[in-house]
Parts: sequence; C-alpha cells; structure tokens
Amino acid sequence: MDEGGFRKATEKLNYTQSTITFQISQMEQELSVRLFEKVGRRMALTKAGEWLIPYADEILQSVDKLRYFEDDLSKCRGDIQIGIGETLLCYLLPPVLKEFHRQAPDNTVPVPFIINEPNCIFRQIFEQYLRESAILLDHTIELWSIPTIKNLVKSDVGVSFLPAFTVQNELISGSLEEIPTRLTGRTITAVCAHHKNKWLSPLMQLFIELCTAILT
Repeated sequence: MDEGGFRKATEKLNYTQSTITFQISQMEQELSVRLFEKVGRRMALTKAGEWLIPYADEILQSVDKLRYFEDDLSKCRGDIQIGIGETLLCYLLPPVLKEFHRQAPDNTVPVPFIINEPNCIFRQIFEQYLRESAILLDHTIELWSIPTIKNLVKSDVGVSFLPAFTVQNELISGSLEEIPTRLTGRTITAVCAHHKNKWLSPLMQLFIELCTAILT
C-alpha cells in the first residue's frame, strides 16, 4: 500500500493517519510480531500480517452478528427470503408459515398474489382491477398448477383470482371463501374453432359436438 492508498484507507475509516499508525503499533506490541513493513514508499503486509487477516475477518463478522442480534434478532424483526420447490411450498411450508406468524406477530406479513404466469388471462384481468382500484399487493407467487394455487390459498399463504368453475367445489364445502369485488359478473369466453374450408374427421366432429353439448 503506497501513501495514497494509506490516505484513502484513513479517510474510509474516518481516523487520522497517526491514530491508525498508533493502533497498528499497539497490536504489533501485543502480538509480538511485525504486521507491516516499509518497502520503498509502500507499506506491505508481512507474512504474519497476512496470517492475521482471517482472524480479523472473523472478528468483524462476529461484530456484525452481535449488532444484528441487538437490533433485530432479539425483536424477531428483519426480512427473510425463502427459496423452495413447488411441491414443498404446497404441502410442507404452510404449517411452518402459520407457526412463524404466530411466534412473530409483530412483523408485517406480506399477502402474496398466487397466480399463473403473466400471460394468464384471468391474472391480467385481476391486475388491471388492482391498478384501477389503487390496490398494491406485496408480491406475486407464480405457479403453473391450479390445484397447487388452491391448496396454498386454503393454507392462508395468499390470495388468488381464479375462474369460478375451478373453485366451485371448494366454495360449496367452505374450504375457500370468495372476497367480494367489483369484478363480479365478468366472464371469460372459450372458443372451439376449426377451419371452415377443411374436412372434419368423424373424431373431430365428435369432439366439437361434445364440447357444444357439455360446456355450453
């Protein structure tokens, strides 16, 4: 480290050069080793100084941990981020989250929007409603499986917006409850189409007739 680098270090630590030099001298006396040596106009670490670095890093980490314990951990405050597979998220994490919320009631519990991918039509309808109503949800959990989404909502992990026919049984049984919104009455139309100038095989004709009879 040259004089310029040493000066930058003193500015970063907000100490004068003489204070840092004194502290280094005190440490060298206490450890009975030389930590720095002057090579020309540069200050270089001795081998003992290099060996000391891991110990210094460990001390700094312990200080950070102690500060975190004092400010956050003792009050169960702070932010955590969880990465977990969809199967574990669906079946194993919900009871953990419930107990976590019970033991840390003072924390702000985010209410995620659990829904399909961004191109999902009913997700787009609901997000448009949120924007028009100036409603902001904390974050979104994107999943591919409707059963997984329903299971997480039933476990109080978040809320969702799904077509009525996908949750009809759950609404009847009471395992899910509908939240009143101004979105009631909106419908999503599904179209079964074929090329008008192409021949329809008996199998295709049967499929179209069944869709018409059962789904309309």
